[in-house]
Amino acid sequence: MPKTICIVDDEDDIIQLVRALLEHKNFEVHTARNGLLGMELIQEVKPDLAILDLMMPGMSGLEMCKRLRASEEFRDLPILVLSAIARDSDKPEEYWAAGLQSDDFIRKPFDPANLQARVEYLLRRAEYKSTVPRPGAAGGSQGANGGGEKISHEDLSPEDVVRQFIQSWNGADFGLEFDCLGKEMQYNLSRQEYVSRRMSTYNENGRDQEEHICYAFLQKQIDENAASIICERQVKRGISTKRTRESYKLSKTAEGWKIVQVRSA
Repeated sequence: MPKTICIVDDEDDIIQLVRALLEHKNFEVHTARNGLLGMELIQEVKPDLAILDLMMPGMSGLEMCKRLRASEEFRDLPILVLSAIARDSDKPEEYWAAGLQSDDFIRKPFDPANLQARVEYLLRRAEYKSTVPRPGAAGGSQGANGGGEKISHEDLSPEDVVRQFIQSWNGADFGLEFDCLGKEMQYNLSRQEYVSRRMSTYNENGRDQEEHICYAFLQKQIDENAASIICERQVKRGISTKRTRESYKLSKTAEGWKIVQVRSA
């Protein structure tokens, strides 16, 4: 069954553009042109994701976010806010997402490919359960803002961090992948920028059909503040299986172990 998305916006041209972009990806799309009708639509359709404008007559997108988050039925509904309110602001998109209690925020005007990638990420994240336990969570949990709620690595071993980094590919959980990296490997990107770029790679040439597994740890050297690990990564795509060796260097930080270098071994 196709995923269902509700778009709530009072601009017809935006609705038509976003509808076309999402239907091109085979999503089922429903639309409403103000917040009151949008709430009724969401209650009727029970979508997999909602895309909301902020400035609308009747009920704003902010009020919709508040009501949905206060609702037992829709409090975990993935919400992407698409708005021109931050067009002239120098604050990052994570700032707006956090304040709105939305899962993501995109400024208008927007890049169509970026919108498609971030919609697909939010939908995949909602159904993904990590195979690696996270601190304070049973069976893994997904949060909000810029590619997932930032998690702590304080209780994870260097091996667990490498395993999370590799297997985050399987659910397109690139917010988690970002959190495994030290600042040296983040290249001054925000989490949302990193997630967006990784999603572009993920969607290339059917790579979303790959399964990445941390197959074996071949060599480990772990000291108090530094670790070196050689890992064998297995990539399955259909009936094809490929294994490669990768060398990881990690550093102990206040937030736990972080990957500071990755090379082919």
